[in-house]
Amino acid sequence: MVGDKIINLAIITSESFPEGGAATNRIRSYAKGLNLLQANIVVFSLKYLVNNRIDNKFNSIDGVSYKNVCSINEKANNFWGKILVISTGLINTAKDLLSNKYNSYDILLVSNKPLYILTFYFISSINKVKYLQEKSEYPFVLYNKSMAGRLYSAFYVNFYY
Repeated sequence: MVGDKIINLAIITSESFPEGGAATNRIRSYAKGLNLLQANIVVFSLKYLVNNRIDNKFNSIDGVSYKNVCSINEKANNFWGKILVISTGLINTAKDLLSNKYNSYDILLVSNKPLYILTFYFISSINKVKYLQEKSEYPFVLYNKSMAGRLYSAFYVNFYY
């Protein structure tokens, strides 16, 4: 709670959650700290999981709700498999964010994928909520030398904050 306003925040990541590397630990730290301030936090993980741990339900860790939204439980090794993984994660997250329960939640995106950036920008516009991107995870996008890489870098840096 900041002042007398309760924070509702949906953190969307392309990293695994609740177990993973540095990005996952950073997200858990954000979520846990905000939860201690009595904020309502939910984390949506768009990454596939191994070991059949996908149940497409909300779970909780350290008082933070999370959902692994991808319905595929193994790494996609071909083009169509990757399309299936990405599309199921996006569709499941969009359905949840557009539902009455989460349509007032501000969105924090922890990813640099242009498709995710645009998708959640449009969802935040529909829901009329704040939309932020945590940009500390992928600074290497600024090192692109090609014309397409420089265009993507400009998009990544200037699209929104």
